[in-house]
Amino acid sequence: MILIPQVGGLPPIKMPKKELSKVIEPRMAEIFSRLQSDLEKAQVQGSFGGGVVLVGGGALLSGVTELASEIFRLPARLGFPEAIGGLDRSYISPQYTTVLGLLKSEARKVRETGATPKARKDRARRKEGGASSKLRDFFRTLF
Repeated sequence: MILIPQVGGLPPIKMPKKELSKVIEPRMAEIFSRLQSDLEKAQVQGSFGGGVVLVGGGALLSGVTELASEIFRLPARLGFPEAIGGLDRSYISPQYTTVLGLLKSEARKVRETGATPKARKDRARRKEGGASSKLRDFFRTLF
């Protein structure tokens, strides 16, 4: 049995693991199939010699790597984030790969430019004739 948390303070739902997998597996297959189709349309299908890397909490579901490998006809594996100094090892999991990658990327930008995201945004706003200032001016005229 699996406990599925609910919102609004409602008690969790108990569900057999098999029943839950009957719902989730077809949805995962649908997502992978649509992505496969989009890759074929974009004519980039043969560009992934390293295979498919799955990240996020859904990547931890039993059988997902096998399903991805079957649909994409490529090797599939879980993606783990690189260790970040001072960060607890419990965050080295596929479910944190994206957020840690984004944080690491932003930290690199700050180191390289010396500017925080807010400072970069303010600088972009000050550029005369920029798209954001034109859009802002447009909305000001409406209200």
